[in-house]
Amino acid sequence: MPLTEQDFRRRATRVAVRSLARARALSAEGLVDWLPGPLRARLAPYFAPPSTVGIDGFDAFAPETLRDPYAFYETLRKKAPVYRVPGADYYCVSTYELVREVALDTESYSSNLVAILLASGRKGAKTWTLPSGQGPVDVLAIEDPPVHTRHRKLATAALSSRFQRSLDDEIRVMVDELLAPALRRGECEWMDDVANVVPMRIALRLVGFPEEDHRRVKFLCDHAVALLSGVNTPAQLAEHVDFGTELFAYVQRQFRKHLHAPEDNLTGSLVRATRETGEDSLSEAEALSILLQILIAGSDSSASALGSCVARLAQDSTLQAQLRAEPDGIPGFVEEMLRLEAPFQGHFRVTTRAVTLGGVQLPKGTRLMLLWASANRDAARFESPTELRPERQGVRQHMTFGYGAHLCIGAHLARREIQIALTQLLSSTHEFGPGRGEPVHRPSVFTRTLTNLPLALRPASPAELGQRPARVSA
Repeated sequence: MPLTEQDFRRRATRVAVRSLARARALSAEGLVDWLPGPLRARLAPYFAPPSTVGIDGFDAFAPETLRDPYAFYETLRKKAPVYRVPGADYYCVSTYELVREVALDTESYSSNLVAILLASGRKGAKTWTLPSGQGPVDVLAIEDPPVHTRHRKLATAALSSRFQRSLDDEIRVMVDELLAPALRRGECEWMDDVANVVPMRIALRLVGFPEEDHRRVKFLCDHAVALLSGVNTPAQLAEHVDFGTELFAYVQRQFRKHLHAPEDNLTGSLVRATRETGEDSLSEAEALSILLQILIAGSDSSASALGSCVARLAQDSTLQAQLRAEPDGIPGFVEEMLRLEAPFQGHFRVTTRAVTLGGVQLPKGTRLMLLWASANRDAARFESPTELRPERQGVRQHMTFGYGAHLCIGAHLARREIQIALTQLLSSTHEFGPGRGEPVHRPSVFTRTLTNLPLALRPASPAELGQRPARVSA
């Protein structure tokens, strides 16, 4: 089949992006690596990379910091709430009040950062922009008012509370079906068997794409998220861009299948919006980018939170027993785990003018990372912030789903997915605990996600199953 102009342009963009990714990550010290051994040894001292070690000896990109970043965040809150990360070209904002200040001031701090990637290597993390071409545009979480308001209105119309509640029974059935073979085996790999599957299938159902594509789409979404990990080698960055381009092409193909007969789903709503005129209209690029963002965010946040919640429960049989006996406590537990282990550790902003934030002068164009995960553990806002207290006052006042105008539109659905999945797991087991193998977090400054979570399962007896409710209140 001959290539269409669109296919040719997409392939050309993919090649260009991969080449630029490698070139952008190349440095003088990287060139030394290509030299013969003896010459490399002689020249290496003259091309030492800049140190990424900063405040109190913390290296923001070191494996040990990425595995457990919370001591680093605490140091930032106490000593440098607005902190220029060594070896990087952005600042971290770490206290609840300063993060709140930035999130509410959409005029001084823009969210227009769709093109920002974090590369790394021996020279530290740098941000850069994708070349223009066949890629997404700024929408929703990475767009500013008033355009953001228009996008949000169109997306939330398809995410009505009634529609989301209608998914509850479907989520229950899905979780039960996924758990059934694991219960027979007496073990499961929670992330692969359940946590990564349910949110992705629901997201595909929401947008009207084939649900059987969930494994491949999740794989592609993970690569898109990994673009912002901050620890990519040039080769890894190029690979993530390649798969991210494939994901965008997939969304584009599915969208165009809906053009002739838009259905009653999010894609159908967006197709109809591209035919409107006036303030409710969308360009095709905007519609595609909204779908892309819904799939990526929907695939990651709930899955990551499900991993953190179940990992905590697997280590605490007393807490398991308490929640089985009192399932109305599950929503409070979920909120505290969302606070303590935010799936997205932060999001970026860029200053639109010269500002002073926390006593630090920032010129126009300065990039900031708002650390939701650090703000969530700020003792100035939360009493005993490192403790799990499901009954705490203001249990939903964390920043895990963002803050202000950019509060996540899928927050309610994410909560329901997590609560229902936990309810089904707890009600179908007498007890569960750690399985064979250690859970591992994906290395990233951007997300907090387990790559694996092996569990040993002890199924509930028929008598126990008959005594337990199958539902949990919102």
